[in-house]
Amino acid sequence: DYDSAGLSVTDGEGGIIRVRVAGKVNELKAAWNSREAGSCGIAHTRWATHGPATEANAHPHTAGRVHVVHNGIIENYRSLREATPKAGATFHSQTDTEVI
Repeated sequence: DYDSAGLSVTDGEGGIIRVRVAGKVNELKAAWNSREAGSCGIAHTRWATHGPATEANAHPHTAGRVHVVHNGIIENYRSLREATPKAGATFHSQTDTEVI
């Protein structure tokens, strides 16, 4: 059973709106509220494998205009996570997805 949900949707003006919740799709729908629907988007439900069920750990994860969702486990994420800050990256969650 999933523990968090999120989506990123284009806003029609060149931007992207991201909404994430630690909870079910009904909670995501309530958080989305009455925002306009865009023409393109991605959504994800998460079952925590790395990091607890929090809004920060919910997908999509972002880096600038890149929004990423991921299913599965990145087995070597710890070594990648240790090496990545040397390349200038910062992390905002406790998930393995952010190393992508």
